[in-house]
Amino acid sequence: MRWLLLALLFGSLIALPADARPLHPYVGKWYSDDATVCGGTPNETEGLLTYTAREFLGIDNRCRITRVARRGDFFELALRCSGEGEAYNATERVRVVDGTLHRSVREGRKWWKYTYRRCATR
Repeated sequence: MRWLLLALLFGSLIALPADARPLHPYVGKWYSDDATVCGGTPNETEGLLTYTAREFLGIDNRCRITRVARRGDFFELALRCSGEGEAYNATERVRVVDGTLHRSVREGRKWWKYTYRRCATR
């Protein structure tokens, strides 16, 4: 139990067994403009982003989260993705502030920034 408390205090959540990890704040369904996409199917609905503890799902792409690192007020995600017949690695930075997901996606040396709202849970 002591190692669990120390791990939580020092932010090394990735070292914990999967069933002992608390959910990260970015886990859930997110939309940018139209909340009606929230009722859609992950990986098939345009405008719907879905994060689980192990995956990121966008329209026609699926990424396995291979590493999560806490960096100040955001989480950096290393992703192994496939989409449109191609496999690639990606890096994202995500943080949640007041129910808004702030997502930065790295392409080469440039970071693209996006914001999303959390879908209502049912």
